[in-house]
Parts: sequence; C-alpha cells; structure tokens
Amino acid sequence: MRLQGKELLLLICDGVEWKEYEQLKMGFELEQARVWTTAPLKYPAVESVDQGKPSEEIIIDLTFDVASRMHFDGLIIPDGALSTDILRRDKRVIELIFMFHQMQLPIFASGNAVELLYESRVLSEQIVVREGTPMQGFLDQAVGVLLDYPIAAGKTHSLYRSSI
Repeated sequence: MRLQGKELLLLICDGVEWKEYEQLKMGFELEQARVWTTAPLKYPAVESVDQGKPSEEIIIDLTFDVASRMHFDGLIIPDGALSTDILRRDKRVIELIFMFHQMQLPIFASGNAVELLYESRVLSEQIVVREGTPMQGFLDQAVGVLLDYPIAAGKTHSLYRSSI
C-alpha cells in the first residue's frame, strides 16, 4: 500500500522471462502501484519464456507510442536475454530509457536488462539493478527509492546495485 498513486511503466518484449515479469508486476501492485505494460511491437501481446521455452502470452496495456508520451513515476525492465537483445536494437527504446534518466526518474532493471542501461549510457544516479539478489530484496530497494520521489530539486540518489 506504500506506493498508492504511483504509476510505473513495465517495458517488455518477446522473450521476457515469465517468472521475472510476473514477480515484478505483482510485487509493485501489492504495494498499490499501478503498473502499465508496454512493448515496442505492433502486436497486442508478447510471448514470454520460462527456462528458455515458450511460456505465457502477456497482454500489452499501452502501445509504445502512447506510453512514451505519458508521465510515469518509474520504469521497470525485467530480465530476458532475447527480449534485451530485441529491445537493444530499437532506437525508440534507448531514447525512452534516456528520457527517464533525464527526468531523474527511477529505473529498475534486472538481469540481462542491465545491458540496456549501458547501451543508453544511463547507469548512474536513480537506478536499482538486480544482479543475483533475491527478488524480494530488489523489490524492497525499489519501493524505497519510489518512496523518496518526488525528490527535492537537485537531490539525486546514488546508484543502488543489488548483488549477492
């Protein structure tokens, strides 16, 4: 209930890890954040994977063009080797990530998705990265960052890096 009123954008693509997507979406929603799913595809759904095999279809809430014009309180990018590779090739995705960075909004990336942050040259201030940390620890850090926003003018967070 701590994130009531917060709106988060969950960026996915074909090949996103199903369990990762589900845990992140549910974790933020349990805190009462509104989580909107988008993908830079023309299809109304993406195909997730579970341990490298096709899994659940995920319905997209907002088209990428609509989502890129809306205001959100943070960006979430779940793990997925294939999805990260596809997202990395889309210039609009890199620009969206950079826009969140420029607006000093929190970005939460997990696993392979961290590569998108390097590609966007935004791995700094208001970012929480999950590299081997249990999901609950990652979510706790992310909630803490979101509770600090909006932040006082000029104040930024140092990089939050989760690791074992």
